[in-house]
Amino acid sequence: MVSQSLKVLHLTTHLNTGGITSYVRLVGTRMVQNGHRIAVASSGGDREEELKSKGLQCFCFNIRAKSELHPKLYWALPKIVSLVKKEKFDLIHAHTRVTQVLAALISKFTNKKIS
Repeated sequence: MVSQSLKVLHLTTHLNTGGITSYVRLVGTRMVQNGHRIAVASSGGDREEELKSKGLQCFCFNIRAKSELHPKLYWALPKIVSLVKKEKFDLIHAHTRVTQVLAALISKFTNKKIS
């Protein structure tokens, strides 16, 4: 039984087959089963529907990049900040170097904790 439900936003560049997507599915599914509200912000991918079927909410932003300096990350930043404020996430969990930088910027604008 969960004493306090958390609302967690996972940030990753995409949801295609691979290690990060498998990890998000495994951890996210277990957290949903334990009463937490889990969402993923990414550029989408071929595993997105599977995550949704497991109870994870998915938000799509154009953030697939290999460089944390890519302009499209900064174009997406205001939209993701708005989402974090609107949805009132408790925690932002970043899965790649690129999304770690993005999460740090989101945290600056929202005062949300990152991991």
